[in-house]
Amino acid sequence: MGSRLLAQDRNFYDGALVAWATDAAGATAKVGTGNTALANVATVVAPGTKVSSNGTSIAVDAVNDDDGVSKSALTEALSATIDFGDGTPVAATFSPVRDRFDLGAGSRYEIGAQHSFATSGSKSATVTFSDGRVVTGTVVVEDGYVPPALPEFDECVAPTAQLANVTVRDDSRVIADLSGFTPNDYAAVSWDGEHRGYVAVDDEGKADLSLYVNYQEIKGKHLLRLEDSEGRFVEKIVDVDSQTAPLTGVAITATSATANSEATNETAPNGRIAAAIDGDRATFWHSSWSPAVPFPHTVTVDLGKTYDLDWLTWVPRQGSDNGQVKDFTISYSTDGTVWTTPVAEALPAGRTATQLELDGTASQVRIVITSNQSGADEFATIGELEFRGLEPGQTQPETPEPTVTVWTPPAGCEPTDTEGPEVTDPADVTVELGDEVNVSIVASDESEPLSYSATGLPTGVSIDESTGAISGVPTAAGTYEVTVTVEDSAGNSTKVEFTITVSPKVTPTPTPTPTPTPTPTPTPTPTPTPTPTPGFTPSAPYTLPGVHFTNGRIWFTRCEAYSQTERCRTEIWASVVVKTAKGFEVRQGWAFNNLTYLPYMTRAQWANNNLGKTTAWTAADGRRWYTECDTALTGRGACRSFAWTTVYAAKAKAGGGYTFSQENKWVFNNMVMFKDR
Repeated sequence: MGSRLLAQDRNFYDGALVAWATDAAGATAKVGTGNTALANVATVVAPGTKVSSNGTSIAVDAVNDDDGVSKSALTEALSATIDFGDGTPVAATFSPVRDRFDLGAGSRYEIGAQHSFATSGSKSATVTFSDGRVVTGTVVVEDGYVPPALPEFDECVAPTAQLANVTVRDDSRVIADLSGFTPNDYAAVSWDGEHRGYVAVDDEGKADLSLYVNYQEIKGKHLLRLEDSEGRFVEKIVDVDSQTAPLTGVAITATSATANSEATNETAPNGRIAAAIDGDRATFWHSSWSPAVPFPHTVTVDLGKTYDLDWLTWVPRQGSDNGQVKDFTISYSTDGTVWTTPVAEALPAGRTATQLELDGTASQVRIVITSNQSGADEFATIGELEFRGLEPGQTQPETPEPTVTVWTPPAGCEPTDTEGPEVTDPADVTVELGDEVNVSIVASDESEPLSYSATGLPTGVSIDESTGAISGVPTAAGTYEVTVTVEDSAGNSTKVEFTITVSPKVTPTPTPTPTPTPTPTPTPTPTPTPTPTPGFTPSAPYTLPGVHFTNGRIWFTRCEAYSQTERCRTEIWASVVVKTAKGFEVRQGWAFNNLTYLPYMTRAQWANNNLGKTTAWTAADGRRWYTECDTALTGRGACRSFAWTTVYAAKAKAGGGYTFSQENKWVFNNMVMFKDR
C-alpha cells in the first residue's frame, strides 16, 4: 500500500511498525542528440528510505532524528546500474522526488545516469538493481531537443490560495489550489487560529487543500491561514452557511483555576490546571497519573467577575486522546460558598472543540469529571476551557469580522525593475535654418533618476542628460533621424525615434516686370465678384487668410471659392491624440478646427443646402449631422453644423505619461454666415 500511495503522489507518514515494501518500474526520458544529459529511465518507490550522500544508493532511515526511524523490506542498501544499449553498464543515481520528513514518507526516486546519443530515435535502457530486480526504460532522442526550464522559486513572492468556493456549508469542505510555497515543504493549516493539520507542498511549491468544515460550524465569516515552515503565509476569508448562530456574549478571561490533582511530572506548563485557562489550546491539564488519582476529578475556575454565562467551549487535549473527558457535571457560584445544583453534561469523543450552552450567573464555575472516553483508566485531560457571557446589565457588543493579514516579504526582497522607462513618442519637428529647436522628451519609470542620450542630432543641437530637453540652433539644413535613449537607474533603457527637418531659409528674389507686348489684347468679359454683407471685414483667425498668433495659439487659415461665396478652412497648431496599431499616441502638428462660409450668399440662396438651415441628416458615408441657426450659439444671421464623431483624449499623469480615453460626441464642424441682402 505504501508504494502505491507514493506512486500516486499521496502523502502519508511511514513509521517503524511495519516493514514497508518497495517497487520499481521503467520510465521514459527525453534528451537531445549529441549532448551528454541525465536520462531518468526508472522509478523506485521505497517508503522509509533515504538516499546516500553521493546519490548512488538508498537505505532504510535508521537515524532517530526529527523524522524518526522507519522500517523497510530492504535489508541492505539498494543501488543500480544502467545499460543504454552499448553493453557498458554505468552506475545509476537516485534523485529523490521528495525527501522523507517528519510529516511525510517521501522516498520516491528517479533513477538515471548521464549519457550521450549520436542519433535520434527511441532507445531501450536496462536498469539492474543490486537486489536482482531488472526493469526496462525508454529514452526518446530528438534532434535539437532542449529540456524545459525548471520553475524558479522566488522566496520574495507571497504564496497564494485560489479558493474554489468562498462560501461553504457546514459539514462540507473548503477546496483550494495553493501555489508559491516553499518547494518540497509542508504548509500548516489553521482555522480561526486553531491548528487543523498540514498539506504537503510539491517541488513546484504547489499543493491541493481539502479542509473539512465541522458540522454545526458557526454561521458567518472565518479566517483560513496557510503557512509554510519559512513563515510565508496567505490568509483567506471563508463564509460558512450554517444553522448554528454565532456565539453570544464576550470571551471571558478567567483569573485562576484549581483542581484536586495535577500531573506535575508533565513538562510545564502542561499537566498544571493553569494550562486549561491560559488561552493556548495546545497546552493541557492532566489529572495526576503518578500516583494515579481516581474519579471524580474536580476543576474550579474563578472568572474574576460575576457574569451571566452563555457558553462554554470545551477543547480536548490536542496532542493525544489520553484522558478525553466523557461525563461531567457543572455548577455555579457567585461567592464560592453557595453552589447551584450540578447539571450533568456529556462530551463526544475526539479532539474537536464542543460548544456547550450555559444558563447560570456565576463568578466561579465547578466542573466534576466522572468518566473518560476510554473507560480503561481514570485519567482526565483538558486542553482549554473557554467561557462566554456578559456582566449583568451589559449589552451584547458587535462581533468584529475577521480580517486578512498580508504576508510582508523580508528585507532584501525589494522588487527588481526589469522594464525600461515609459517614453512618449515625440512628434517630428520642422524648422527653418537659423530657428531654434525645442523638444521635450516625456518619460517615467519606477527606478529614477533617468538619464537621456541622443544620436543623429543636427550640429548645434544637444540633449540635456538629466532632463531630456533637446534644444539648440541647427547650423546646416537637412533631414536628421534622431534616436533618443532613456535609461533608468536599474540599467533598463527605452529608445524612441523622430525626425528633425531643417529647411533652408528662403530669401525672396524680386521678379522683373515684363515689357508689355504691343499687340492689342481683347477686353475679357468681367467675372462678377461676390458682394459681401455691407460692413463685413475678414478677421483673424477664422475669416482672414494667413498665419495668426491669437490667444497664445498659432492658427492658419486659407480661403477658396465655393459656389457663389468663399469658404475658409482654419487649422490650429496643437497636440492631438492619434489611434495607431500600437495604441494611442500624442503628436504635435496642424489640426483641423473648422470651416467658415463667408457672407456672400443670402439665406434664400442657401435654402436647399443642409448647412444653411435647421435640420438633421445622415450623410452617404453613414455619418450623422445636425445644423442649428439663429441661436445663442450661432448668433443672428448664421448657422452652425455639428458631426457625431469619436473623440480621443489624453490626460497627463502626475508621474509622467498619459491616460487615454475615447468617447462619441457632437463636434462643431462649420459655420455659414448669411448675406443680409
